[in-house]
Amino acid sequence: MKNKEQIAKIWDVLDSLNVDVLHNKQAIIKLENERETLAAELLEVDLSSELTGSELCKAMLARGDKYVMCLVSDSSQEDALLDGYSAAISSMTYNECFYGYDFTWLYATPINNQGEPLTQSDVGL
Repeated sequence: MKNKEQIAKIWDVLDSLNVDVLHNKQAIIKLENERETLAAELLEVDLSSELTGSELCKAMLARGDKYVMCLVSDSSQEDALLDGYSAAISSMTYNECFYGYDFTWLYATPINNQGEPLTQSDVGL
């Protein structure tokens, strides 16, 4: 009888090991699938694209530029380019707005002295 109990215990241990192996195998498969998904997403990222518009203004301020001359708007990036006012942006507010001249705006596109939009390469970033 004792041998049967020991054999039953051994089978129980083996069964639990099989379950653990199955769970580990499923976890590995899941991780491999996630890795493939992330790799595919990374391939879709266009690393050659340059910063423009509000993202460029944020980067220039983060770099330490004291003032960034911009076309600004509260409605959209496109409206900043078409109908925006010009303003010297000096910082970002706590809620991610662009600050200058005691006003805040949601969108700010850096411009050159001719009023043309700048790109990342234009400003040396």
